[in-house]
Amino acid sequence: MTNCLFARGLPAVTAELSVKYLKPVRCGRDLDVKGWLVKEYPPLYVLKGEISQGGNRLVCGEAKFIQTQDGV
Repeated sequence: MTNCLFARGLPAVTAELSVKYLKPVRCGRDLDVKGWLVKEYPPLYVLKGEISQGGNRLVCGEAKFIQTQDGV
């Protein structure tokens, strides 16, 4: 999810993270990883993400990020 902000040129750190593991993730197989911006209240950003494999959603999460001035 952080990479969504980095792609926008916004350095940020994780303030809160919630992850739900829905099904096991199989090792050695390709994964689809998605993340997207849900809400923005600079310097606070809310994002969601998910991991799927073979068309099945295996992990979903939501996080809040705080923008930093220097990337730290």
